[in-house]
Amino acid sequence: MSPFKLKQAIQAASASVATAMFTSAVLFGCGTQEASPQVSLVFANYTARNMLMELLIPSAYAAVSSGKMCFKRVRFKTAGEATGADPSVDEDNIDFSPGEVSIATTSTELGDVTVPAGTYERIEFDLEKDCPGGVSGKSISFTNASGSFSSQDRISIKFEGTFEAALSGQQVTLGIQAIVDALNSVTADAQIKSALESASVKGTLGD
Repeated sequence: MSPFKLKQAIQAASASVATAMFTSAVLFGCGTQEASPQVSLVFANYTARNMLMELLIPSAYAAVSSGKMCFKRVRFKTAGEATGADPSVDEDNIDFSPGEVSIATTSTELGDVTVPAGTYERIEFDLEKDCPGGVSGKSISFTNASGSFSSQDRISIKFEGTFEAALSGQQVTLGIQAIVDALNSVTADAQIKSALESASVKGTLGD
């Protein structure tokens, strides 16, 4: 591979790792906008192996073979709306208790939440070790080719895009490829929080 093409490949891979996104499939029926619609949250399917990065740096970018995330709360944020220094007391917090959710290559239903009608540009999740229904005592645990890793830290993962909550029955699909790519690169427990929060903070709307 020429130096120019190698540089292009690295830039493309870096962009992929930095991107988390969400899209909405709106299932409108007859009727007016609801004040507090109930929407369902779904993780999109993803590719377990980042083939480009594995070609360039095989030992650092291997497949995530298993894992669980422990969800405690979710926040829907409007344009320009900030999150406080302590996300656990943010006024937009919605209790969210799907328990420990397995990281799977197929799409995964997370559950339903009720939100005020409006247009949102960011969805945030808090992973915590004591999430409702959690049994492992870990906010996240997973295995990649470098070993098995876990964290008890509170970790906030973010998805950006545009979603208009109007009627119950809408579905928000969350693209988690950037999250999985970040987990692929972890080689120590201490790296998990920063890897996930850095990967998820930069999002774009996907189709």
